[in-house]
Amino acid sequence: MVPTTILVVDDDPDILHLCALKLKRYGFNVLQASGSTEALQICSTHVGDIHLALVDLMLAPPVFQLRTEKLPYLRIHGHTLVNGLLETRKGLRAVLMSSHSKTTLENNGLMIGGLPFLQKPLFVETLLATIRQHVEKLPLEAAS
Repeated sequence: MVPTTILVVDDDPDILHLCALKLKRYGFNVLQASGSTEALQICSTHVGDIHLALVDLMLAPPVFQLRTEKLPYLRIHGHTLVNGLLETRKGLRAVLMSSHSKTTLENNGLMIGGLPFLQKPLFVETLLATIRQHVEKLPLEAAS
């Protein structure tokens, strides 16, 4: 059986590392991205399935930087990233996470309806149960 591949996106290196470590320990194949640019690049270039994206909704906002090379993807917030990932990978499922409450995110228009949400700090049992439950569901389409 091919292991389930999960793309974890979080700009906090400690959370990114901890999620990857725990998920690998439970048999998942894990891809890691520290921001939206890296996540979109991984999603468009990874050979093989990506079954689920675990995305922090409050990724660091774009910053002004002088660069000599052109980035293929702009830095965007988590809620915009999820729609981009769903457009890039049609069979992808997504789970949202944030240290902010779901109510706060909803009040600020940052939640995506129909997607599961986990509030940080994450508990391993809840993370695993949510991932297992939603990997088995039919994939969602990007919001219009």
